[in-house]
Amino acid sequence: MRASLICLLAVVSCSSEAADAPLASDSGAVEDTGVEVAPSKCDPARTADDRPDDVEGYQVRLWYVLPSDGKDEDHDRNGRIERAALAFNDWLGKASGGPRLRFDTCEGKLDIGFKRMTKTDAAIKATGAYVLNEIAKELPRDNKLHAAYYGGGSTYSCGGGMWPPELPGHAAAMYLHGTPEGSPYPCDAHPLGREDLPLGYMEIGLLHEIFHTLGGAAACAPHHHERGHVNEDKRDLLYRGSEFWEVGPTTILDLGKDDYWGHGTACLDVSKSAFLEPLPKDAQLPPRW
Repeated sequence: MRASLICLLAVVSCSSEAADAPLASDSGAVEDTGVEVAPSKCDPARTADDRPDDVEGYQVRLWYVLPSDGKDEDHDRNGRIERAALAFNDWLGKASGGPRLRFDTCEGKLDIGFKRMTKTDAAIKATGAYVLNEIAKELPRDNKLHAAYYGGGSTYSCGGGMWPPELPGHAAAMYLHGTPEGSPYPCDAHPLGREDLPLGYMEIGLLHEIFHTLGGAAACAPHHHERGHVNEDKRDLLYRGSEFWEVGPTTILDLGKDDYWGHGTACLDVSKSAFLEPLPKDAQLPPRW
């Protein structure tokens, strides 16, 4: 997939299964421990509401968003979004030597929001490069970065992110059924959260867009290219250029550590983001947050 299929836009669960039944002995008797089990704070029903947070501070909340007429593929409840998010965050932790995104969780499980939008897929696609704007309008505006897997289409790209300070905002998304003009195949040719392919285009793609929304790569970066990208190596997380973008386990987090991660200069450095854990010293919010 060419890097151009993941582009910046112009403006940019705590799902829990029912509790297991008590285990019975061979005789069929059930042991009564006398300990009352407190009910969960985390409503297992689908909701756009923010469930109680495990920790305070800036966090990334995951979403499954559908257009008003979009087919519900149940990705927030069938484990695909959870697998995808955990896979790209695990990759980030390994690539960075520790730091990773601080996800919004409730009682240890990802708080994945669900939202069915008010507009149809056709109406949203008709906005061209502004699909993310439409998604962002219907998500909360709070202290969280909202990262969505959108079960609709786009004729412009397979994903979108903000790019502060020029394009400030709180959202990032991948368009699961995008059909970008000029692409030889649709976005859904890339599977989401498969057990046998845990780290592919849809996983690295959302992390790519989240990094844009956090401000990377800034225009002052030595290898900055085309609004938020770098062109030094096709394996780079934020690559965009003439070659095919190479994604997966071999993806690189800022080749040379001189553009957007760990460079120690005055240029924006995502390794100092307030959305990471452990929280960096002198943590910073994206510009114009």
